[in-house]
Amino acid sequence: MSRAKVVPPFRFAIAEVEVYRGAYPTLKNFSFLKSLGLKTIISLIPEQPTEDLSDFCVSENIDHIHKMGELLRCCCAQSGSQLIMCRPCAVEKRKEDVTVSIKDVAEVVSIIIRRSKLPVYIHCLDGSETTGLVICCLRRLQAWHPECVVNEFCRFSRSAEMSKDGEFPPSFPNVPLVRG
Repeated sequence: MSRAKVVPPFRFAIAEVEVYRGAYPTLKNFSFLKSLGLKTIISLIPEQPTEDLSDFCVSENIDHIHKMGELLRCCCAQSGSQLIMCRPCAVEKRKEDVTVSIKDVAEVVSIIIRRSKLPVYIHCLDGSETTGLVICCLRRLQAWHPECVVNEFCRFSRSAEMSKDGEFPPSFPNVPLVRG
């Protein structure tokens, strides 16, 4: 009797109970993701998700949220406006920069903290910087020490360091979150 291979996505990790992170899932990862009993997949990618991933989400009754946005560096100032869930934004691809707005991060964290959306898998293309910034903000919301937040980010980062241009936004817990 042959068993199907169960292969987790690249850089897969458990961020929190029922909160998983990693790289863009491919066909070989779907049986592993199915075993997690996911209710939500959040794709933090500049292009539309592949048809394979979209079809997988439909067949498994998984809410697939694709965040693409008009993105600024994560270290920029916070937005003071109220957030609207699942609002499409635009994402710019840049060579060296990880681009994600504070507003987009707050929207994604708002989804992650909603019990009705768990278990959730959050991913970017390679599972490092963009996903890492979202997890950093979750950690700040959980009142982790900033040094611990940076250490966790660096563990998954390609370069093993945060941006030299700015500091991690210590004001993240002050960004309004949608809870429900």
